[in-house]
Amino acid sequence: MNENTIEKNPMLQAALRALESNLHPVPVEKNGEYSLVPWEKYRTTRPTREEVIEWFSGQQDAILGIITGTFFGIMAIELERGHDPWPPPGCELISSCVVETPDGTLQYYYMSGSGIKTCYGEIARGVNVLEKGGYIIIPPSHVNGNPYRYRKGSIEVAGYIPPYWLDEKLKMIRKKQGRKVIFDSNGARIMRKKRRKKKSLDYPKYFENPLFKRPENG
Repeated sequence: MNENTIEKNPMLQAALRALESNLHPVPVEKNGEYSLVPWEKYRTTRPTREEVIEWFSGQQDAILGIITGTFFGIMAIELERGHDPWPPPGCELISSCVVETPDGTLQYYYMSGSGIKTCYGEIARGVNVLEKGGYIIIPPSHVNGNPYRYRKGSIEVAGYIPPYWLDEKLKMIRKKQGRKVIFDSNGARIMRKKRRKKKSLDYPKYFENPLFKRPENG
């Protein structure tokens, strides 16, 4: 595919920019319900430029998904419409990239490092953490004709790590997830995962963009 053809395809352009920013783009069907490729494979394998071009060159009107998690360096704090009052008084979500979904949900993007599995409502009702075990849909995607929009920045510059107060909350969630009890097929408890030593959040070392920083008032 020549460069002129790429320039006429905004979805492909966005996918290639994400790939060049060390993110892992995947094609998602046009209603946003499922990935058009086995996305789990790309949790540990970065797609090639050739694969991305093939996926977004008109294949089933694919929209753009980005795999989340520590390996990929990206996570999102999601605030649904009508969520409980949050953040707490005196705290502020500061991010270099904010996306508004078609239903008015706001997603604040950060560098990933907490190791948290994607969870819903753990922080507060309507406040979700999108990290390990999934993907997010980003602009210029449309679902049922309704667009995803950047309210601030773009995914390529989602370089802030979470502010300190949010870091502490994420650590608590990670600790809670790590203490889950395992049951056998009869419902009997058979083991509890061992506690691990307290570990600081490990933000990816390969980010060299000067935009990757913690807000000064975080």
